[in-house]
Amino acid sequence: MSTKKTVPLEKQLTVIARVEPGSLGPDGMDKIEDFCRYANHNMVSDGQRYTRWQIIPRYDKTLPEMEYYIQHKKLNNFQVGKYLGFFQSDLEVFEEDFYSHLTTLIEHYLDIKPQ
Repeated sequence: MSTKKTVPLEKQLTVIARVEPGSLGPDGMDKIEDFCRYANHNMVSDGQRYTRWQIIPRYDKTLPEMEYYIQHKKLNNFQVGKYLGFFQSDLEVFEEDFYSHLTTLIEHYLDIKPQ
């Protein structure tokens, strides 16, 4: 059993991750909404005690792939890096871990959904 405490909701890092429909193949536009529900339900990360994930479709490519908030206040990369530093992590590793996990989620999703 872990002795690490969970950070209160109001102090957790909210991560908005936008996933492009093309990540799900040529018919990704038909699957993206369902995939995002699946990913939100199945997203587990090392940082889950201090992060909340919102995985949504990326229909507008002018919006960034990732955005970070605490209490509805948008954070820049420097601020996110400082926050993650409290948990012995950094932004680059955090994002790499997310994309690795996202790839696994996409593979599992495509395996369980009929083509």
